[in-house]
Amino acid sequence: MNIKVILVFLLFSSLLLVRVEADERENYTEIINQINNNIDESNLYDIVNKLCENNSRITGTLNCNYSAYYIKNKLGEINLSRVYFQSYNYNNTNALNINAHLRYIKPERPKILIMAHYDSISTDNLAPGANDNAASVAAIIEMMRIIKIITNNSSIERNLLLLSTSGEEQGLYGSRAWINKNSEIMKSLIAVINFDMISWGSYHTIIGNQESWLTNFILESSEMISIPISKSYVNYPSTAKSDHSNFMNLKPTVWIFERDDYYSHMHRASDTIDKVNFTMLCHSVRLFSFMLFRLISEQNNVSIVNYQIILLIITIITIPIVLYLYIRCRKKDIN
Repeated sequence: MNIKVILVFLLFSSLLLVRVEADERENYTEIINQINNNIDESNLYDIVNKLCENNSRITGTLNCNYSAYYIKNKLGEINLSRVYFQSYNYNNTNALNINAHLRYIKPERPKILIMAHYDSISTDNLAPGANDNAASVAAIIEMMRIIKIITNNSSIERNLLLLSTSGEEQGLYGSRAWINKNSEIMKSLIAVINFDMISWGSYHTIIGNQESWLTNFILESSEMISIPISKSYVNYPSTAKSDHSNFMNLKPTVWIFERDDYYSHMHRASDTIDKVNFTMLCHSVRLFSFMLFRLISEQNNVSIVNYQIILLIITIITIPIVLYLYIRCRKKDIN
């Protein structure tokens, strides 16, 4: 009788776990619908177009700083808890990073950072930098806008920060300055996602130098929302081509990048808005708005895994008991 009870308990636990996993996915149907309903391709186009209108955004120039003010104003329209500049010295000029916080929560609470550089460079006279990297800047602004809407007044477990840097094209100066000036934020930072050149080609990839929970979480989210993304593991320092490389040895960090044919317009006057694949850009916004919502709102962002671990522990404890009772019953039958 005891054996039957335990077996029934194990079966019930397994069914409960399956139900929990099903509920987890069903609970996100409304969130996915909200993301799809709120994404605005015209917003993306307008931001890319406005940044490209400045022709070049070379760090340290007035055009670059004008672009910084434009980005800050766009973030200000979203009604985030905090939007501000952080300045740093670059070649005796005042260069600007733009920062934004989704909410005000206790400083010690975990934080996720999304980032994209807004400066541009070119081997030609002009550096419009549409794909490199105005499109990524537009994407992270749109992600923040959507996440602000879908979180509304609901509680969040982790804060979401946005960083748009200058100085990337000259040697990753902006991200390095940010790290040096934000030691307190760095203590509670648990993930960094850098977006750089995400609007060319036909699909995106996650670039990192090792397997990580962050990569797996992105891949899991892509399956849940049915937007494919690949993964590439490229050893450092070959990945040291964008701002993420300043974070890679400090925090779980990935670089989201396009994957297809080589982008021949990079650092050229021909990197213009007509090269931007806005359908692909919208896919990126959908995927990462969903992934980031999960990451900041789930009480435990590996909750399903935890249920599996609990069930595994129960099984490990229960099997010896079942065997013991079985042997005792067999002995009684023999006697």
